Amino acid sequence: MALHKLQRIAPLNVANPSSPSSQSYDSQSLFTRHGACFWVSVSKRWDLRERTTKFAEDVCGFCRQLPDQREAQEVASQLRRAATGVATNYRAARRGRSDADFIAKIAVVIEEADEAMYWIEHVSAIARNHDLEPLRQEANELVAIFTTAHKTAKANLEKKKALRRRRTRPT
Repeated sequence: MALHKLQRIAPLNVANPSSPSSQSYDSQSLFTRHGACFWVSVSKRWDLRERTTKFAEDVCGFCRQLPDQREAQEVASQLRRAATGVATNYRAARRGRSDADFIAKIAVVIEEADEAMYWIEHVSAIARNHDLEPLRQEANELVAIFTTAHKTAKANLEKKKALRRRRTRPT
């Protein structure tokens, strides 16, 4: 059940009602779809737009802590570009004009997340006194999430094409 196709009715367990980003990780919301109501767990951990943006912000914050040496700044620049590319390309993918467009743009997100993983591993030699494990883990999880989304979207597109072919066949 895709959340983007559900209409939100009412949030629960909101710490500060005036701030939409203050929902707790254990919050739930009531959604409706085709007249039926569903309780759906809404986890900030899985809101990918916010998650990719936070990843980019965390990487940028880390890059500001790197030494002013030329090598460190070059790697930091590449890492920043890859991490912000994950967030911006995911945003573009969400606005894809077609299923094929979405699939192509998600592939770019995967490439950017994988590149960010590479630069995080590369920068570990420069930033020995920094804990890079949270960034490495998040990049790895984003690659896994978007790879799964890519595979699912491709499979769904193939199902749609097969269904259209069956409908257009002469009987």
